[in-house]
Amino acid sequence: MVRKRDRFWEYVELLDGKFKCKFCDRKFAGGVPRVKSHLSGIKGGGIDICTKVPEDVRIAATEESPGLNKRAKAEACSGKIEETLLKMHISKDDVMPDKLLVKFILLNGEDVDIVRRPSFIDFVDAVAKHGSHYKLPCCSVIKTKLVPDLEKEIGEYVANVKKSWVRTGCTLINYVWQREKRSFMSIFAYSIEGVVLLNALEIPSSMLIFDLVEGIPHFVTREIGANNVTQYIIQNPGDCLEFMPNDDHTHVYVTGCVAHETQLLFEAINDAIPWIQKAFDQARAVVTKIHNHDGILSLTKQFTNYLGLKQSSTTEFYSNYYMLESIMRVESELRLLVSSSEWLSLGFEKDESSIEVGEIIRSSEFWSEGKEVLHALEPIFRVLCLVDGYGATFGLLYSAVEMADEAIRQIYMTNVPKYNFLLVLFEEWRGNIIRPIHAAAAFLNPAYMCGEKFIENDAMKNGMNIMLEKLVCVEEQKKFVQEMQLYRDKVPKLFTTMAKTMLGTYHPCDWWDYCGDVLPVLKKYAIRILSQPCSTSFCRQSLKAFETEKREPLMPAVMDDYQYLRTNALLMENFNTMKEKIRKPLDLEKLDELPNLAEFMNENFSRGLPNETKVPLSDEKLNCWSAWVSKDGKSEKHLRLQFITELPLSLVKGVRIKGWRGTPIHVILVDSSTGRVVQFGPWSMQELMVTVIGGDFDDKAGRNWTKEFFGSNELKAREGNMPLLNGDLSVTLKKGLGTLGAITFNDVSSWTSSGKFRLGVKTALGCCEGIRVLEATSNAFAVEDGRRTPEGEEGDEVYTSNDAVSVPAGTCHTRDPPPSNECHLLADYFTENNAGGFDTLLRLQRYIHKFVQKQRMEMSPVHEG
Repeated sequence: MVRKRDRFWEYVELLDGKFKCKFCDRKFAGGVPRVKSHLSGIKGGGIDICTKVPEDVRIAATEESPGLNKRAKAEACSGKIEETLLKMHISKDDVMPDKLLVKFILLNGEDVDIVRRPSFIDFVDAVAKHGSHYKLPCCSVIKTKLVPDLEKEIGEYVANVKKSWVRTGCTLINYVWQREKRSFMSIFAYSIEGVVLLNALEIPSSMLIFDLVEGIPHFVTREIGANNVTQYIIQNPGDCLEFMPNDDHTHVYVTGCVAHETQLLFEAINDAIPWIQKAFDQARAVVTKIHNHDGILSLTKQFTNYLGLKQSSTTEFYSNYYMLESIMRVESELRLLVSSSEWLSLGFEKDESSIEVGEIIRSSEFWSEGKEVLHALEPIFRVLCLVDGYGATFGLLYSAVEMADEAIRQIYMTNVPKYNFLLVLFEEWRGNIIRPIHAAAAFLNPAYMCGEKFIENDAMKNGMNIMLEKLVCVEEQKKFVQEMQLYRDKVPKLFTTMAKTMLGTYHPCDWWDYCGDVLPVLKKYAIRILSQPCSTSFCRQSLKAFETEKREPLMPAVMDDYQYLRTNALLMENFNTMKEKIRKPLDLEKLDELPNLAEFMNENFSRGLPNETKVPLSDEKLNCWSAWVSKDGKSEKHLRLQFITELPLSLVKGVRIKGWRGTPIHVILVDSSTGRVVQFGPWSMQELMVTVIGGDFDDKAGRNWTKEFFGSNELKAREGNMPLLNGDLSVTLKKGLGTLGAITFNDVSSWTSSGKFRLGVKTALGCCEGIRVLEATSNAFAVEDGRRTPEGEEGDEVYTSNDAVSVPAGTCHTRDPPPSNECHLLADYFTENNAGGFDTLLRLQRYIHKFVQKQRMEMSPVHEG
């Protein structure tokens, strides 16, 4: 990673911060770019040319001095152009448009990064091509024609991505984040054909509990079709099961975000290994001083030919690597800088920080230690380059981590005491991110399987076995095994001359799509596995759509649609920009040469989204989108209530009703036409009522029923009995979310025609603001009679039910205590004090629920008779 000493230094002598040409004996200040300009014989480089340079040296210097290097060109494209070039190339005719652009950015509260957005660049180019006679469209044309056209384009993109899931499957990404005591959740779906936002909602702090955070993705899975979902990436994989804990979704495997885990690894390394921390701190001191001092910054640009020094982020610890690497590649130039007369002329005799920076740059120890840090962390950085951004990299992760493991162990053996803790942290990180399914994906990557470094191991066999058990349909399992063996044997009918040639030139998914027809079953599942990502990094960039202060708009319905439309527009733009690179095969030996996609997308390593200035979003900005939300002034919304918590298949009379894992029961309000949670307007804060309907309701009702039909299926108490339900039967929606209170059944379900009940939730009138709100129904369940027994501990009332799923066989079930607000209090505390953030809160709540379940399991059994 650290650049070798440039060969052109051999043609000059270093003299007191300057260099003397060995051919013409002329002396100049500066770095190797000026040496190349001098030797190239090309005028205009700001330095006199050498008239005595040999022809071979002149040609070599000419080839390497047409301007900036590759990295500098990339920075220039992103707006980091030196002041000198600006002065040289900006004509007087350009000054007025530039001033107007800056004025537009300022008055409209836009970020200066808008000049790098592909959509803005396309607009400016189109205007320039159209000519001076171009006139902006009026507001009515934008509202009635242009916005609907854009919505149609985005809708087609979303539809095409969803259509691809039948073949590739998709990864659901549940991204939970916080902003100024407000909690948000976004559900994204990724496939190799694109990324889309499916749902986005704000979660009230009182409802920020892990079962809701996990329940909504389950609801989304049911909405889009469980067969279309292959993977579920969560932010904290520590407590997750290998597969979703739901009998309906056992084929969906759960993994953590590898980029997030790698970020945590860089943080741990920085905090726990002093010599690495020292190198980062010294590099940060140098970069900070240079950027904060105009004189030093100007000199640095001159000596380094405007090669920028990266600044690290306080929240993205891997940015320390970028920062240190950017310094190491200009070592010679910085050493010349602090030895030059120009540096001395700045007069730093009384400036302690400047003196410290000068000492750091002159220190040989800083440069040697810095290079050693880069060398030690390079294997980890390569993995980060692989997963940080867009890309179906699932089939590459295992082999990339294997390569990193080999490299780290080789480094470790050179100095065991120095690198011991780095190896410990690396092994812990590896255990956190690698699952058996990753090893199976590596096996199914034909380029890796046919490579020289491939060694079939137990992890791959275990992963393939899990695939067979969890992912492959029962009727296809035998064929899957047969075809897997043919693939393993590299049979000629599969590995034809064409197929072998494509190994190094096609993405594994495209290879299987083109070459895998002879093994149709294995091809089907290989494509579904290899089409998935390993990271959620791209989600963070799209959250910019939510980074605005929002007033209550004139049409509340517009807000939901505006967020959805803008986020998917950003995803479409970013994905299309990187589409060609996404489908290219990757050389794991050259991962460090991949573009930093996080930097490409607004340089998120140098400034985090939470630190951005918020821009008020006016009513007018929102209502410009209202034309396509409604027609003729009438809303097109179709609303329905929905249970997102599954109930156990059997409940006990008199015991508080809870979800299938002992969790509270949540309901949401969704727009049927989009599947998105409704969070604005009067619909999102309705009063609901809980009722009971027959267990066979869904068999009779279909998808859309009338209010009257629903009412006719509501069950009443048997004559002479108490009401069916007891407790708090009202639910208040808050931002489209609601939680049922303490409710118990007063009767069993055996007397009904199906022998089962369902819970129902309805609005008081069946509609709101003239819009029909379809009632919600839970899954069907039986309610059985509990039996009091004297064997319970003193003061406890013990109930049992032979068939109750929520009560394991041979255990007792105590009556649930009165409902408490512990989780709500925890949520309020963590939200108000930002104590540990979401990760800590959700983990703590998981442990509380696990502890409660464990206590119930350990209770003494109920004795019969």
